[in-house]
Amino acid sequence: LGTPNNKIVALDAATGKLCEKFGTEGIVELFPPSLPLFNKIAITAPPVVVNDIVASGCGMQDGFEEVMPRGVVKGYSCDTGRLLWEYYLVPSKDDPRAASWDGHPELSGAANVWATMSGLPSHNMIFLASSSPSVDAFGGDRIGDNESSDSIIALNATNGEVLWSFQTVRHDLWDYDLPCHPSIVSLRNRTALVCASKVGFVYVLDAITGEAMMELKEVLVPESDVPEERVSPVQLIPTSRQLRLARYQLDKSFIWSIDEGSREECLVFLDALAGRQLGTTFTPPSLKGSLWYPGPNGGTNWGGCAYAPPSHIHCVVVDQAAAVQLIPRDDIDTLPFWCKGLNQQHGVPYVLCKEPFLSNQGHPCTEPPFTKLVRVNLETEEGQIEWESPLGHSPDAAYKEEWGSPSYAGVITSTAGGLVFAAGTEDHNLYAFGAYTGDVLWKYLLPHQSYSAPITYVVDEKQYIATVSAALKD
Repeated sequence: LGTPNNKIVALDAATGKLCEKFGTEGIVELFPPSLPLFNKIAITAPPVVVNDIVASGCGMQDGFEEVMPRGVVKGYSCDTGRLLWEYYLVPSKDDPRAASWDGHPELSGAANVWATMSGLPSHNMIFLASSSPSVDAFGGDRIGDNESSDSIIALNATNGEVLWSFQTVRHDLWDYDLPCHPSIVSLRNRTALVCASKVGFVYVLDAITGEAMMELKEVLVPESDVPEERVSPVQLIPTSRQLRLARYQLDKSFIWSIDEGSREECLVFLDALAGRQLGTTFTPPSLKGSLWYPGPNGGTNWGGCAYAPPSHIHCVVVDQAAAVQLIPRDDIDTLPFWCKGLNQQHGVPYVLCKEPFLSNQGHPCTEPPFTKLVRVNLETEEGQIEWESPLGHSPDAAYKEEWGSPSYAGVITSTAGGLVFAAGTEDHNLYAFGAYTGDVLWKYLLPHQSYSAPITYVVDEKQYIATVSAALKD
């Protein structure tokens, strides 16, 4: 088990007691409490076990400080808890990867692995999905592609050596993490890896070689108006629109609100963001303001996608936007009207305004559904979206049921029963969808919201579904 205070705990599965031979009486520390910024680091996902190795990454609050600890994955002996290897996502200065960090990787940090990792014991491989470097919205001190950040990476479980790496976002300025586990699946007679991202793209790779099993293309990225910034001139996106589950190219049809008055408020808001030039997903943060879409919550988030053999996945896709603007630190007395708070981004010359893209009444400025469940057929390289269904229902009486509500929890697929289970919505329901139709078959009201994927299991030939429902502490 991993704990929020950065400990790995080994328990006897039969008794629940600590395994005393593991570490110090069943516990090892991923980081010592004396580490700088220790309180901004936490293990946020269960460790992965491959053969006789247990490995863990960690989460970091990477948007607040430029110089954060370097993201790291550590491998330990399952028997003794002895540290066997460490793999740092942000390289040291003498690492060949440092060239992609302007030769000064020590000026940044994070790029950590806060999502669940996956393992392939037959090939002794660990797969991890890394996040963005610090700070999220300014990279003037880390010019270059920032190799190993925002990447799907395969490691040798025994020694932590990199077997292959695939970068999904170069020089991330949008917090476009890979927030969910890479799924190991059998696809087109190959062992494949499927991973979704906050950008809303689905990546399909050969798990053994890292080769892309979908066609990709390079797209040009607008230049930044921030003097110190140098964006990566191109980004990779799936060629097929069927593998882009969130909108990539923005236009005025994207602007919506619940009534005409609210829509006009949204257009006024948009005018304040450098006019009505909406751009693309990779429009960089600006001194004049810009729209961030998908916003920092995705796209897809930690819930990720569920595999449905032989060739399908079901993904939760959040459809939200944010307004962002970089403000010179010396000019914070004159903020845009829509900016209600500041992210200080300590260590860089700019603070960040970041707010949801909403009307004055708090209604979304983007068209519904606000969250959807999507079924994608991956039998071909192009993929095929077979259905999309709204997920959840806002408790606001003015909202229609087909608009959905924000959800970050995951999904599971019960292939024998032809069902897909999802939760995490504002209405606190656990939903069962028909896997082939996308229809809601039943829903069950939970006492509180769910923040994790349901699980399913069988006892005495009867299948059960379970999920966690918890109230957030005030």
